[in-house]
Amino acid sequence: TPLDTELCPHAKLSVPNTPGWPAGTEVEFWIHGLDPGEEWAPYAGWAKVSGGAVSADGKSVVTSDGEGIPVLSTFGIKKK
Repeated sequence: TPLDTELCPHAKLSVPNTPGWPAGTEVEFWIHGLDPGEEWAPYAGWAKVSGGAVSADGKSVVTSDGEGIPVLSTFGIKKK
């Protein structure tokens, strides 16, 4: 990926709800630190960058309004 590509404003992200979590389930979006000088996450570590939830129809998992993904990176989602 193009390391250090910052997204301003932070990108809203929507992914399919493949785990099948119920509508309204609260989640957290985490990014993985890929660069030793990166400010968003520790190198080879993880950092929370956004809250989120499963959509009302249960089909997707989306970042919270006003938050989102700040930089291109590997990301993960976990239940809050």
